[in-house]
Amino acid sequence: MKFNFSKLLDNKRFLMIFSLALSAVAWMLIVTYISTIESNTISNVPVDFEIGQEEYLVPKNLKVITKEDLKVRVEVRADRKILSALKQDPESLSIYADLSEIPQKGTYEVPLRANIASARGVTILSITPSTATLRVDQQTTKTFTIVPEIRGLSVPENYVAQSTRITPKTIDITGPDTDIQSIDRCVAEVNYTEPLTKTDTRRCKIKLYRADGSEISTESLILETDSIDVIVPVYKQKQLKVTFDFTGYPQGFPLDQFHYTFSTDTITVAGLESIVDKMSDELSIGYVALNEIDEGRILTFEVSLPNGVEAVDAPETITVSFDLEEIASANFTIPDTNIFLKNVPVNFDASLMTKSINNVRFLGDKDILETLTAQDIVAEIDLSNKELATGPYNLPVTISAPGKGFVWAVNNSNGAYMAVVSIQEKNS
Repeated sequence: MKFNFSKLLDNKRFLMIFSLALSAVAWMLIVTYISTIESNTISNVPVDFEIGQEEYLVPKNLKVITKEDLKVRVEVRADRKILSALKQDPESLSIYADLSEIPQKGTYEVPLRANIASARGVTILSITPSTATLRVDQQTTKTFTIVPEIRGLSVPENYVAQSTRITPKTIDITGPDTDIQSIDRCVAEVNYTEPLTKTDTRRCKIKLYRADGSEISTESLILETDSIDVIVPVYKQKQLKVTFDFTGYPQGFPLDQFHYTFSTDTITVAGLESIVDKMSDELSIGYVALNEIDEGRILTFEVSLPNGVEAVDAPETITVSFDLEEIASANFTIPDTNIFLKNVPVNFDASLMTKSINNVRFLGDKDILETLTAQDIVAEIDLSNKELATGPYNLPVTISAPGKGFVWAVNNSNGAYMAVVSIQEKNS
C-alpha cells in the first residue's frame, strides 16, 4: 500500500501533535545553542586579605593584623557552564579586600572587590556583605626577658632548691606594634603539687601578660620559640665540720696542745644526692705548716669543694687563728755541727758552706724553752727532687727540736731559713 503524505497533512489531529513536537525541539535548540546566560548566587566565597598588601601596605611598614573570618555571597551573571563550575569551586571566584586607601595603622571598613579567575564573561552583580572590617598595624620586633614563675615548690628537710635556670633566657617577639607595646611580662609558669627530691626539668609554654595581669593572645604574634626549658635544681644538703692538717712537724710532736679557732666551724654543702651521700662528715680546707704558726698571724684558706657540690651561704675563705697567749719565745744560733744534709744524690758530693744559722726564733712552752739549747736543735737540708750541677746553692732549711715537746721554729721575716751548700759532680 502506497503511503500518502498529503492525506496525513489533512489530518488535524496529526498536525496538532506534530506542531507540539516541533515547538519542543525548537525550544531545546534555543536554550542549548542560543540563550545560555543566567544569573545565580554563589555562597560561601572566602575573602582574600593578602591581595594588595605587598603593593599598598608593605611600603608603609604596615600589615593586616586582624580581620573577619568572612565568607560572602556573590550574585553573578554568566554562562550556565561557568556558573556550574563556580558553584563547585567558590574560591575560584576571587573576592578581596581593597587596601588601596589605607594611609596608616588603625581599624578600617574597606570595600570588597572581585577578581574573575575562572572564565571570561562573568559579571558581578553584587557582593553581600559588600565591606569587611580589618585592623592594620606596623610590624615590630622586640627582645623580652623570660621570667620563670614557680608555684607550689617545696622540698623535704635536708634538701634545698637552688635558683631556677631557664634556656633560653630571652626571646624575640614580632608582631603589631600596639600588641608588642602592651606586653609587660614574658612568663614561663611551672606548678608543683608534690615535694621535689631531685632536679626537675620541664618544657613550658611561654605566656604573655599585660601590666593589669590579663593574658595576651599570641594569635597575631610570631614568637622565636613558643616554649622553653625550666630547670629547678634540687640538691641534698649536708653539714660538714671544717678541719685542716698539719705538715712539717717532727715525729712525736704534740699537735693536740694547739688551741685554734675557725672563722666558720662548719659549712653546709649541697649537691647531687649520689655525691653528697658519699662525702665525709669533715671538710679539710688545707694544710698548716708548723713553721707558719706565729704570734698574731691569721692563716686564710680558700674553700674548695668537690665537683658537683656547692656551698650553701658559705664564705669563699675561712681563717684559722691560733691562741698563743700562753706561749713564750726565744732565739737561738744553730752551729754547723747541727746542720745536716739529707738525700744527697749518689753522683754528687755536697758540703755545707754556712757556718751557722743565726736568730732562729722558737715558740712554745715556757718551761721547755728555758731549758732548750742550740745543741737540742736540728737543721736539715733536703737535696732530694732538686736539679743539681756543680756549684753553690742557697737552700731552705727545716729546723726542729726533736723529742723536746711543744716547741717549734718559726719562719723569719724573709720566709724559710737558708744555708749555702757546695755541690760537686763526681767523676764518672
